[in-house]
Amino acid sequence: MVRAVKFQRALAPLLVVSLGACAGPSLPWQHRDPGLEPIHSAYDTLMANYVDPPNPVALLGSAYAAARDTLANAGVKGDDLQAPTWAKSQSDNWDRFAQAYGQLADKYGKQVGSDKLEYAAISGMAGSLKDCQTRFLDPRALKEQQAGANGQQQFGGIGVLMKNIPGHPTILRVLDGPARAAGLQPGDEIIAVDGASVQGQTFEQVRNKIRGPQGSSVTLTIKRPGAGGTQDLTISRAQIQAPIVDIGLAANGTVGYLHLYSFPQAMPQELDQAIQFFDEHNVRSIVLDLRANTGGDQQTILSSLSRFIDGGVAEIQTDRAGNKQELKLDAGSYWKTPKPLVLLADEDTQSGGEIFVKAMQEEGGYQVIGAPTAGCAASAKSFDLPDGSALEVSVAKVVSAKGQDINRAGVKPNQQVPFPVEDLAAGRDPQLLAALQAVQAQTGGAPASSSAAPTGSAAVGSQPSAPAVPVLKPLAPNAGGAQILK
Repeated sequence: MVRAVKFQRALAPLLVVSLGACAGPSLPWQHRDPGLEPIHSAYDTLMANYVDPPNPVALLGSAYAAARDTLANAGVKGDDLQAPTWAKSQSDNWDRFAQAYGQLADKYGKQVGSDKLEYAAISGMAGSLKDCQTRFLDPRALKEQQAGANGQQQFGGIGVLMKNIPGHPTILRVLDGPARAAGLQPGDEIIAVDGASVQGQTFEQVRNKIRGPQGSSVTLTIKRPGAGGTQDLTISRAQIQAPIVDIGLAANGTVGYLHLYSFPQAMPQELDQAIQFFDEHNVRSIVLDLRANTGGDQQTILSSLSRFIDGGVAEIQTDRAGNKQELKLDAGSYWKTPKPLVLLADEDTQSGGEIFVKAMQEEGGYQVIGAPTAGCAASAKSFDLPDGSALEVSVAKVVSAKGQDINRAGVKPNQQVPFPVEDLAAGRDPQLLAALQAVQAQTGGAPASSSAAPTGSAAVGSQPSAPAVPVLKPLAPNAGGAQILK
């Protein structure tokens, strides 16, 4: 039996490892046009700070192409526009871009929206680097991230966590809220949002289309495993807070379960409370779930790791000048009553979540079960732009203490266990079952049973040949005998 406990709830989808606040200095030759200031500032920032010095023509060409794509998506052909031609001089190339973009904005800015064109150009530059840690944040997204770093992020949404299956965004978990009331279920694949296909859209673009003002509605076209055709669900948005921590007890209370979705600044204190909770309940071992963990603040990650690793180096960062910095753990924070522990990770574990998992595997010697992680890890800083938006920029490469690359490589689990969408839809979690079996084997306990359903969770699927450990779900206070930690 797994008893789920609601430990703390807040939304914190963080993708950066470290945050900064100042853009790089202007280069003396650059011509400034007030109408191009956000784009120019973004260009300066990338040229001065990105870990591998960018090709300026590639940045400017991508900025212009993205603006033209925005016109095309709005039904504007723009046949009269002339794309910039490039020279050898960096200053000449900026001037040529400014002239071509200025013509585009002057003719069609009011029709499409000048902010929309600017943001597309900046996003195009960031995207041209093909680095998942380098991205543009418009003012709304920046405010959400800043709130998330404090564990206080709230927004209008429907109350789901999604799994990033390329081309097939899929519901991972349905929280208490509008989505559950509308009948959305884990395993549902999102085909369209408000009638527009999600094909060709990034995971973040689909997520942002689902979000919106509280009280407004969104229509999702979904495909449900085992059901023919598609169906439309119209859902009213509400204020949403997703969990950053789930905690529970498994295997008749002998195994502690802890799921960390991100690393907001309060996480070390929450870990201390979780460890105390496990000590008070005399658990013999722990499953630490990092699936879908999106990372967070650098110092918070180091502090959290220090609870489980008795000193040493967590990672090594190398900046564009070749300077190396070892990021060390605090041996004084190591937990007083260490227990056997197994980690869960998957393809949605990214950024600081991957750094955490790699350090736990390599330095801590803990076993990792699940799927290879996203391969999206670098040391990034956030640089403010003049209009209230920002750029997150990779400023240093990250390798493990033993020199293993993480970015674009990911973390390989010790035991790879698939998690088919069919199992997700049926409420089965083969990865969690494998972790429970592995951690109990370390303590000599009885192996986890596929018939053990958690209190307060949905019934187990009927296929006897498949592992039947449902995903933990948050419970209402005092439901099913769950204990609520204050």
